[in-house]
Amino acid sequence: MVAALVALQGVIPPILVFLALLGGGFVVGLCEAALRDTLIAGFVSGFAGYFGGTVAFVAMASVQAGFSAGRVASEIGVGVFVGPVFGIFAGAWTAGGSAIGNLLRRRLRVGGAS
Repeated sequence: MVAALVALQGVIPPILVFLALLGGGFVVGLCEAALRDTLIAGFVSGFAGYFGGTVAFVAMASVQAGFSAGRVASEIGVGVFVGPVFGIFAGAWTAGGSAIGNLLRRRLRVGGAS
C-alpha cells in the first residue's frame, strides 16, 4: 500500500502519503507485539514501501514523458539512489506511528484492566 501511494505521489498531495505512513505504522503498533518489534516492522515497511514506490514513480513518469530507453534507465538509477534516502524518513514516520499505536495499546490495556 505504501508503495502504491508513493507511486501516485504525482497525483495526490505528499502530506497524504506521510499521513498514510503514520496511520499504517499506528495500525502495526496496535498488534500484540513488543515495542521493539513494532518499531522494526514499521521502519522496514515504510522504508521498503517508499523505496519501491519511488522507483515505480520514476519509471512511470519517465516512460510517460517519452524518454528513450537509456534515459529511462538512468532515471530509474536516480530513483534507486534517492529512494533509500527518503525511505529512511518514511521508515521513521512509520516507526513513530507504530510506537504511538503500541504505547496507546498498552495504555488502554492497563487502563481497561483496572
